[in-house]
Amino acid sequence: YFYAIAQRMVHPSWGVTANLMVRGARHNSTIQFKNIYPKTGGGEDIDFVYQFKQWYGGSLGRFVTVGVPEAKAQHP
Repeated sequence: YFYAIAQRMVHPSWGVTANLMVRGARHNSTIQFKNIYPKTGGGEDIDFVYQFKQWYGGSLGRFVTVGVPEAKAQHP
């Protein structure tokens, strides 16, 4: 469902982090992936995006994620 969400929603609630571009995340020590989630996947991507939503807060929080249907990701 979420792999093609950009074709259905302009501002999805979260995104699969393998295909998520985040501005400045590496330099923001407040927002980081947490090691409390299982290594096999399950929640870390949702938590990561919600941390950004909390950081920006208020009405801006809902605009943190933007679907880009034309974007393509290539993974090695």
